[in-house]
Amino acid sequence: MIRGGAERPVGFEALVLCSPWRIPETPAQAARLKDVDIHPLSDAADLILQKESPNLRRQLRWGSFGLGRVMEDMDVRGHTWRQTIVTAHATAIDADYYQLSNQDIDIQIAVATLHDIAEGRLGDTIYDKKQKDKRVQELAEAAEAMKIIDSVEDVGPELKERLKEAYLRVATSLEEEDVSRFLKAPVFLVGEVDWSRLRELFGLYERYGYLMTAYWEMLPIFWGTTHFSKDDFAAVGEWSREDLERADAEGFIIPDEFRRMGLNKNVLVNQWRYIPKAAEEGVPSARGLFDNPLTKDFVTQANQLLGLNLDLSFFSF
Repeated sequence: MIRGGAERPVGFEALVLCSPWRIPETPAQAARLKDVDIHPLSDAADLILQKESPNLRRQLRWGSFGLGRVMEDMDVRGHTWRQTIVTAHATAIDADYYQLSNQDIDIQIAVATLHDIAEGRLGDTIYDKKQKDKRVQELAEAAEAMKIIDSVEDVGPELKERLKEAYLRVATSLEEEDVSRFLKAPVFLVGEVDWSRLRELFGLYERYGYLMTAYWEMLPIFWGTTHFSKDDFAAVGEWSREDLERADAEGFIIPDEFRRMGLNKNVLVNQWRYIPKAAEEGVPSARGLFDNPLTKDFVTQANQLLGLNLDLSFFSF
């Protein structure tokens, strides 16, 4: 279903089993998606991703933290691969609960594949910065994404229009007036797709991906392979992302461990609160992916060491 490039394992089972969370129940959950034999949108999205991969690999993420190529998620191509895995995994858990059709599933995987396709050309903007000019950012990225989709010769015109509509309605929060400017005409029939549901779920799945990035950044510190004292944690707890950018601009030498912890703090402060909220609202993937000893250890330790005051009631059920 998703190829992900020649350097990746082939097949949907491999895609889901590569999840950074490696949930034991994954094979059973993935069975729901393995039955989706027709997936034109995700196949077409994969072709477009391959064409844009060189640009996406050159574009580093999390630039405000100066981490460079510390891990695969630090370039947009690696991030796209991980987010597609996360989306597939979460969709496998949520599909029956939300009665997602095969077409809904195809849309979600395709959107995950293309959601940052414009960043290879326009650059990456960190989450909290993007929220300040969200519509302006999304309009610029949508315009570039439309150009990229149109430029790929191996995808037919109808599929291109379907991909454009899926991208605009799920990967962005643009209003109908903005969406209509980019589309020749809506391709999907009215009522055929619950766009608000798919957009809400995909937005949540992106938060899942951010949190998994933070976890992997924390591993060297939790495993004790890098030295980080209580005083160091306290210092990072007082720093903001803006403080880090200012220190970089003034030429201070900041150890990678501080940068990792700064990213971790930023992600947890901005994203963790949505997980208990989603669980309260009954989203199966919130508990399915995060209610486990691994996440509990990660979140509770980071909360204590950095003084974040996170909502830990999620783990009391």
